[in-house]
Amino acid sequence: APIAIRVAGGWVRDKILEMHSHDVDVALDCMTGVRFATVVRDHLRNLEREGKIPQPEKHHKIGVISANPSQSKHLETATMNIFNIEVDFVNLRAEEVYESDSRIPTHQTKQFGTPLEDALRRDFTINSLFYNVRTRQIEDWTERGIDDLLERRVIVTPLNPHTTFHDDPLRVLRAIRFAVRYNMDLADDIRSAATSPDVHSSLHRKVSRERVGKELEGMLSGKNARPDRALDLINGLRLAGSVFTFPPGADVSGNVQGKLLGADYDGTPQEMARMRERGWEEATEMIRLLPQAMESHNDELHQEAEIAKAEEGVTCPSQQSPCEGLPDGLPKPSAMTHRKRLQSYSMSASVNVRMLHLSAFLFPFHNLTFKDKKGKDVGVVSNMIKDGIKFKNRDVSSMETVMAHVDKMRELMMNFGKEGGGVAPIVSSSDREFLAEQARPRLCRLETGLLLREVKDLWVTCLLLATVAEMRAAEL
Repeated sequence: APIAIRVAGGWVRDKILEMHSHDVDVALDCMTGVRFATVVRDHLRNLEREGKIPQPEKHHKIGVISANPSQSKHLETATMNIFNIEVDFVNLRAEEVYESDSRIPTHQTKQFGTPLEDALRRDFTINSLFYNVRTRQIEDWTERGIDDLLERRVIVTPLNPHTTFHDDPLRVLRAIRFAVRYNMDLADDIRSAATSPDVHSSLHRKVSRERVGKELEGMLSGKNARPDRALDLINGLRLAGSVFTFPPGADVSGNVQGKLLGADYDGTPQEMARMRERGWEEATEMIRLLPQAMESHNDELHQEAEIAKAEEGVTCPSQQSPCEGLPDGLPKPSAMTHRKRLQSYSMSASVNVRMLHLSAFLFPFHNLTFKDKKGKDVGVVSNMIKDGIKFKNRDVSSMETVMAHVDKMRELMMNFGKEGGGVAPIVSSSDREFLAEQARPRLCRLETGLLLREVKDLWVTCLLLATVAEMRAAEL
């Protein structure tokens, strides 16, 4: 029988949704991916010699990726770049056997699987669809993938989610990422399985922190990212503590110091666990208030744009003649001046949306520290970013800057609020007190300038975080 060649997974899903896909996965029923890639390469070379296709800039090379489920490669895969499209070749997978302490399947029950076996081994029904190259038909072996994708709009596992997530707990985070990216819901049984302590334990034991961070990055940035919904789902499924891990020994009294929600972080292991749970509950409240603060900031940017646009209308062709609407003798602004000012303001007032959501979510823990191996005090939030999700050093540095200055930003906001509220200086009988009161606004501005110099381009992110913290404090 001829080889059945099927395009699998994400390419099929995205084409049904009329979305662009960056790579193609080809599944084969009776040949390994490496052997078939060799056939494809030889065929392409023949077509090039015959002049039927153009000569590529680089010769077609076959890369071989060994089975590595930590990178979501469950079988040996051959990869090629064909006309600037990354194509992976792999045989259909059969039933896989997992060890208890790893998400890497040790072996398959047989070398080649059937389309149904392969579909059932995939993470979600929306990713289990095939396009049969020979018949030019979409194949839905789970008999619900298309319906889940187009009609029900729900993320569902082909097999029991408890078994699926225990075997490969990274799929819990992938479920959230797909739900966010495609604006879909999670099936009830997925929600139930995702909240299981056994699955949380498997996520800790089986999945590298780098891989956890990579999945989280896919939720926070990129096309169709919804960081607010992603973090809300992570918390709603009680996964926050498994994603943003505390340092080792956090349950031992004295290892982590500081205040959590105004109370000293101390007590029995059970009491400290409850404090962490309350901290994650507070994280959800911070994310809830974030859109309101961001909307206010966007309104200010819009107003500045409108002012610049209006000022463009009062420009004049000659600097010697007065502009209409402006008194004589004043400098005559140009349209270019206004555009530059607006551009400068917009750039300086830009928000790191990804960092803002992360900092708001982790804000309840920003006053906690622990001592590292060298005896140095390290922020718990900084450790979450550095070791918990293995983000880049730049992200660690940004988070440290924002968390180190947010309380000072809140203090300055309160001072400016009092000043802007029309509170008259109290005239004291003491000249020293009177002068101090008169100097307070000037000192406040000085402190603000020093703070802005320290936080640099993160000042708006820090300001919005402080705003959300104040909004939340007003609710309590």
